[in-house]
Amino acid sequence: MYIWCMDKPPVTPYLLARVKMRLTQAEVGQLAGCDAATVSRVERGEPSSTETVAAIARVLGMTAEELGRAVSGEPA
Repeated sequence: MYIWCMDKPPVTPYLLARVKMRLTQAEVGQLAGCDAATVSRVERGEPSSTETVAAIARVLGMTAEELGRAVSGEPA
């Protein structure tokens, strides 16, 4: 489940995890070994390599599978 606002992207469990950890996209990217633009693409559910998704998931304390569900809005 996620919250939708017309002028903002949906608030997914992934985004909540990142915000709860008080990390910016740039900080997540630095910790995961990628750039902020890549983190942004993953947040929007756009295709990315398995390795990148796994690295971002590790930073957030999630598995790649959990991150995929969180970004897509699927139930856990």
